[in-house]
This record gives sequence, C-alpha cells and structure tokens, in this order.
Amino acid sequence: MYPDAPVTFTMERPKTGVVALDKVAAAAIAPLTSGRAKYVWLEADTLGRAGDWYGTFRATWGDGSKISFPDDGYIPIVIRKKSGT
Repeated sequence: MYPDAPVTFTMERPKTGVVALDKVAAAAIAPLTSGRAKYVWLEADTLGRAGDWYGTFRATWGDGSKISFPDDGYIPIVIRKKSGT
C-alpha cells in the first residue's frame, strides 16, 4: 500500500455477489509499503449475516487504476449465528 492508494474491504456472498460490506479498511499495517492491510470488524458488520462470504481488499492508485487482494481469489469468511438467538 502506498499513501496515495486508499484501501477498501468488501464482503459479498459467494454465489449471488450480494455485497454486505464495502468500507474503507480501518488500517494499513506499517510500513505502508509492506502491502499489508487489515479490517477491524464491528459487531454491526456481522449482525444478521450468518453464513459463508468472500472478502476482498481493493486499492485505488493515484491514477485511478485498481487492484484486488488477494489477486488469485478471495478471503473465505464464515459468520456463525450467535448462540441463543
């Protein structure tokens, strides 16, 4: 990541492509040139969203071009229903 490349985190359903999250990644991991980022989950991000999801980080470079990470697929995400609900 570079300072001129804002990063977003997107979570979508595998088969339907329904997007549940599309938010600015909460933090890049120093140094910014390491190419590492993370998303800090909020409880509201998972409420009512039990099931399987795909996650992707996307960076937009200063010239408007975009790149997705991982570049060879997605991050598998499983949200389990909270017990007792």
